[in-house]
Amino acid sequence: MRIPLLHYIFPVVILFTITTNRTNAQEVLIDILKEELHREMEFLKNEDYPPYFMDYRVNELSSSSLSSSFGSLINDSQNKGRILSTSVRIGNYALDNTREVDGVITS
Repeated sequence: MRIPLLHYIFPVVILFTITTNRTNAQEVLIDILKEELHREMEFLKNEDYPPYFMDYRVNELSSSSLSSSFGSLINDSQNKGRILSTSVRIGNYALDNTREVDGVITS
C-alpha cells in the first residue's frame, strides 16, 4: 500500500507556517520594544537625572490543563499571556539606583 506524497508534505507545510508566524510575531514585538526603548531614552535624556540604562523584558507564559473522570475528558483549557518587566537605571555603572548604599537598596 502506497501512502500519497501529500500525507508527508501537508504536515511539514503546517509546521513551517506555524513556526514562521511565531517568528514574525516575535520579530514584530521586538521591533515595537526597540522603538519604544529608543523613544523613552530620547525623551528622558533631557531630565535632571537621565537614565544611562533601560531594558524591557517580556516573559511569555502558556499553560494547559486536562481533567478526566472515569476515563472521560471533562475539562480542557489552555491559557497564554505575556508579562512586561522594565528596568531604568539612573547614575552610572559604578553607582546607580539599584546598588546598596549604607545598607539600603534604593530601588
